[in-house]
Amino acid sequence: MLRRFMLVVSVMLVAGCATAPQAPEVPIGPSAVVADTATGGGMGGAAFFYLSEAGGKQIQQNNLQASMAASYGRGTDLQVRPFERRIAAGKTKLKLTARYAHAAPIQSIFSSAASYAVDGFVEAELRENARYRVVGILDAFKREVWLEDEA
Repeated sequence: MLRRFMLVVSVMLVAGCATAPQAPEVPIGPSAVVADTATGGGMGGAAFFYLSEAGGKQIQQNNLQASMAASYGRGTDLQVRPFERRIAAGKTKLKLTARYAHAAPIQSIFSSAASYAVDGFVEAELRENARYRVVGILDAFKREVWLEDEA
């Protein structure tokens, strides 16, 4: 009986420590959509272009994280997933990041593309209800990332 009680208490304590994943912040007021992009995927790697900071705040979720989560347990098969978020419209400072990644960490050890990465800041005037995307070039000769207005 004591064992059963201790088991129930242990499960309750562990369950109490679990936290739900945080929902992305949704801006109050006028906003714009910024979408991440990627090139590649499948059995090779992919170049990911994403928003990593907006208005001085870290962006916690992006297409690289979504793709790695979708690829978990699939070996070297990289499942590229789209990702977008709403951010406050108006003049803001954005940090854009480009990074090459593989589904399996061992692939990065043997790939020179694993070192391809770049990030930088840009000031942009985001229009209300407009759609933007983070794009770029990431290869042995060029490492660039920029923001495009989808219109």
